[in-house]
Amino acid sequence: VSPDEAIGCVRKYIALERSMGTVLSLSSIRSTQNTADEFYEKEEQYYAETTPGLMEKINLFYKAMLESPFRLQMEKVFGKVAFVNAEISLKTISPEILSLLHEESLLCIEYQKLQGSMMAELDGKKYPITMLGRFKTSDVRETRRKAYLAEGKAYEEKGKDFDEIYDKMVSVRTKAARALGHDCFTPLGYLRMTRNCYDPDMVRAFRQQVKDVVVPLVSELKKKQAERLGIERVTIYDDAVLCPDGNPKPVVENDELYQRGLSLYRDMGEQTAQMINKMDEMGAFDLYSRENKMSGGYCTVLPDYAVPYIFANFNGTSGDVEVITHEAGHAFAAYMA
Repeated sequence: VSPDEAIGCVRKYIALERSMGTVLSLSSIRSTQNTADEFYEKEEQYYAETTPGLMEKINLFYKAMLESPFRLQMEKVFGKVAFVNAEISLKTISPEILSLLHEESLLCIEYQKLQGSMMAELDGKKYPITMLGRFKTSDVRETRRKAYLAEGKAYEEKGKDFDEIYDKMVSVRTKAARALGHDCFTPLGYLRMTRNCYDPDMVRAFRQQVKDVVVPLVSELKKKQAERLGIERVTIYDDAVLCPDGNPKPVVENDELYQRGLSLYRDMGEQTAQMINKMDEMGAFDLYSRENKMSGGYCTVLPDYAVPYIFANFNGTSGDVEVITHEAGHAFAAYMA
């Protein structure tokens, strides 16, 4: 075996990984678009069952790559970080925890389905939980209060289900971590997120800085916010409202807002225009809130097509602008990569 052949093997693996990543991303996207879709629920369950075993085999490839006599030559082509990350990956899995990883994935699917089914009743009407945002930032304080109560009631009704998932998740992750030689899940969590340049001690120091520096500053800002709003203190349903007449809202909504977003990235530069045009052409967006759609927002990528994908839940608030701007930042990083 020569250095060129070893490098060729890694390139072949990367191509296979891209195809696998595309299939997994497509399935995940479809399941988040409609958490009640039985076909993609079964698809996700299949991957939950098979992916741990696949990851074990991928780690065997990483092991061979790390032990290769041509490692230095490969590092010059693929970069040293790729090998640091491979070393980290080897520490996240073993044959003893494959069944636990399967169980963990199934719990994630169960949580996603539960979250997507959430509905809240407000003033006699039912809304997907993601649509409460416009009421929670209303300039009418009583409307905000009622919206938070409606959200709380919706979660309270599902509270036992969420608690059961959480309890099982803590148990299964702790078992997996201990099987890999850790006292708790935290060190394994760092490894899974490929934290290759900072550690728990650094995060602990950062948390202390937040407590010592940021919290007192935020406390002063909240006092000024209460004065602006003409209230004694900021409650949970006042927290996101910055001005007495309500927060700024998009002057357009839904598709028109989407079109404005496209124009922004077309005007920003040649590369952002290429990215946004490709995403628009391929329909790589799902932005509007609806029943059974998973809450939140994310950006993922379809490697075989070299195109990012943005998922969001527009609700008529400034958050619509913020989420697409935030996720487009991830999208551009993925597109350039």
